[in-house]
Amino acid sequence: MRPVKPTPSHQGFHSTFACLAESKKPIPPEGLFWQCHSREFNLRDTLQQTTDLTTGIVVEEQYLRGNRKHRDPVKGPALVRRDPETGVVTLEAYYVDGKLHREDGPAEKHLSKSVRSENYYRHGVKHRDPEEGPAVTTISLSLGTPVWQCYYWNGKLHRHGGPALIEHNRNNGKLSRQYYCLDGEYVSRNEALTRHSAKPGPQLG
Repeated sequence: MRPVKPTPSHQGFHSTFACLAESKKPIPPEGLFWQCHSREFNLRDTLQQTTDLTTGIVVEEQYLRGNRKHRDPVKGPALVRRDPETGVVTLEAYYVDGKLHREDGPAEKHLSKSVRSENYYRHGVKHRDPEEGPAVTTISLSLGTPVWQCYYWNGKLHRHGGPALIEHNRNNGKLSRQYYCLDGEYVSRNEALTRHSAKPGPQLG
């Protein structure tokens, strides 16, 4: 199929679509065109790119299967967003069949001017083994330390032996509050430290 020049969308952005190259054949470069390769491609999978026409920076990339965000997490994130002026990546998100999912790292990574955050998901719900660390972490770039941490197991706040929700002051880093939770319920510190450490339900696959 020959390239076809599209009509640029509003606000100085345009989108280009290309079938995903799962082989070594390169994805067509960003530009004012539409191009689709049918050979060696899975035609259900597409890559949508949105470019800032002023800076030429690809500000968003989405890997889609049908109308759902989808990409093998081993190959990379299904959604990437960049700052339109600097090109710095501000969001990486891993999706499988439309749900945030990643087994060997955070499924979401955000970056703003003041903080960066990492969120762990399994099949669309916040989940991480509490013994490995919090499922949600927000770090102050000025302090270099966490200001928000939450421990989740199968979508429920849960941590045996310590607080499941911890917040620090974003200006000085001092502890602001902390809560103890087991199986999604707030409990006393003593109960969280002494109750049996069995986790609430099987770990998500």
